[in-house]
Amino acid sequence: MTLPARLAPLAAYLLDYAVKDIGHRNGGAPKMHDLAELLSTVRAGAASASGRPLCTLAVTADRFIPVSEAAVIAGVSERHMRRLARSGALRAVKRGRDWSIDQDAAHEYTARRHSTWGHQAA
Repeated sequence: MTLPARLAPLAAYLLDYAVKDIGHRNGGAPKMHDLAELLSTVRAGAASASGRPLCTLAVTADRFIPVSEAAVIAGVSERHMRRLARSGALRAVKRGRDWSIDQDAAHEYTARRHSTWGHQAA
């Protein structure tokens, strides 16, 4: 999905408001990687005098799934998936106290496990 130039000022306002609101709650905002880049990108689009976006903002669907679903895909326990997420062996994010695993990473992990099994049998 692409953010039309006419919506860039509203998106910039909403992002600024959300960041400030979160910052006032519970002792401050959590570390949000790439937030500064996102804000500057949206602000740049909003600042375009011609109405044309200075840049395109593409938004992708959330590909992160709960640990329970990722464990089923990978054929391992939820505890093992959380351990992989914590160690950085899988692309994952921690939302509150729960981990979410990148769906593609779960499938890639499954493929790696199956290819390892094939090599051991040979």
